[in-house]
Amino acid sequence: MKKYLAILLIGLLALTGCSSKPKEEETAPGKDYKIGTAVLTSEKLADAGEEAGKFEVNTYYATVVLDGDKIASVYIDAAQNTIKVDDKDALVGFEGKGTKKELGDDYNMKTYGNAVAEWYEQIESLETWMTGQTLDEVLTMETYEKDESHPMVPAEEDLKSSVTIDVSAYLKVVEMAVANAVDAKDVVSIGTQSITSASKEGIEINTTIASVALNSKGEIAYAFIDAAQNKGASNAGVVTSENLLSSKKQLGANYNMKEYGNAVAEWDEQIASLEEYAVGLKLSDLLETPLKDGKADVEDLKSSVTIGVEGYLQAFDKAAKAATKID
Repeated sequence: MKKYLAILLIGLLALTGCSSKPKEEETAPGKDYKIGTAVLTSEKLADAGEEAGKFEVNTYYATVVLDGDKIASVYIDAAQNTIKVDDKDALVGFEGKGTKKELGDDYNMKTYGNAVAEWYEQIESLETWMTGQTLDEVLTMETYEKDESHPMVPAEEDLKSSVTIDVSAYLKVVEMAVANAVDAKDVVSIGTQSITSASKEGIEINTTIASVALNSKGEIAYAFIDAAQNKGASNAGVVTSENLLSSKKQLGANYNMKEYGNAVAEWDEQIASLEEYAVGLKLSDLLETPLKDGKADVEDLKSSVTIGVEGYLQAFDKAAKAATKID
């Protein structure tokens, strides 16, 4: 009897020991959606005089998650950055700020523009209003012209007290994002972010936009990269633009990497290979992609991606870390 009780006690201890091990956190299955991201760029120029000349770039971007024809989630942001030059064409400053959402209260619309709310608060109200609607319903929003700088301000009852900014660029980039939508399976969360830098030698601002959706296994279910590369010049303080208002993806073959850079493929084709490579990987595995001189040093990419990818991996990382659940 004692021998039997001893064996039973050992068995119970063993079971207790097994049950004390922490279980891996389980994530509920996600849903299948269509997801699209798009980029829209505009520029503002000012010649040098008593004040420095300006080359300002506004890069708007949006990611839209569609559940059937309804918007399940939408994210809108804008990177607004400026290079300043004097009347002798010397660079006197790069105002490399965070995006308007990243700036938050420091964008100072309430302080200096007497706004009803800061930009990020207004855009969040707009995103909330868009969620649950079809694209057609969004694009037929009731608006009014406040002034020449604000041709489309919401007049919808649910918005007119909370959104007083012009929304024309935001409606356009949302429309573009929906047009870019592709299938993504088992999606749980999604994040979209950007990184901006400027050339130290000339008038050039580069903004990289990344979007990453994660599935219930923590794998990348959707990956998007694009870049806005805006260039200008200054001659005796007169600032001009090269009018590169299309993103690298939008330029496609007209980016001319094959013709002028002897590349294996155009930029949009190479970035599509990188996106395809990313889907199915966990973020940690993607970030551990071996690099050689900033280029991917893996068999799956060596022959198709010869551009430097380190900056794009950083953008993927920033987007994934900002991912939020889709309700």
